[in-house]
Amino acid sequence: MFGRLHERSNTGETLEDSWNARDRISRLPVTKRPPQLKAPMNRTIQLAEEEAQVLRSVLEEYISELRMEVANTDSMDFREDLKRKEEILKSLRNQLR
Repeated sequence: MFGRLHERSNTGETLEDSWNARDRISRLPVTKRPPQLKAPMNRTIQLAEEEAQVLRSVLEEYISELRMEVANTDSMDFREDLKRKEEILKSLRNQLR
């Protein structure tokens, strides 16, 4: 069993070398990946014109408030989350036009 640690693979590295590399990689700092859009789900809601107007109005108001919150946020991670939320809300608002 212990002999396998020093056996060489086709690439010339030993199993022990491979484990050491994995250990070093596992200690690297984790970077946050940008949020990925999920595949669109086909969800449909039917709105009367008055309902669509109210929803657009609410979205406009919230987007405006969200911009102020983004401007006043010190945390870069939180700011990015808020910006992403803003983009989603703008997309929804645009779909209502």
